[in-house]
Amino acid sequence: MNEWLKKWKKNGWRAKTGPVKNKELWEALDKLNQLYEIEWIWVKGHASNELNNRCDFLAKEQIKINGG
Repeated sequence: MNEWLKKWKKNGWRAKTGPVKNKELWEALDKLNQLYEIEWIWVKGHASNELNNRCDFLAKEQIKINGG
């Protein structure tokens, strides 16, 4: 993640395919990343990982609640 954040910031928050999605959320994570020592662990999505599935569920519930 640190490599991605570094490239995105250098490129004005642009990825290869266009503007970084959810830029404001990534900026908030970047600020926290600078304050704390975060261990980023990549988990393949849709691979029946229990915690990844839980995060996906919680995110979808918040979208429903917040009308997103």
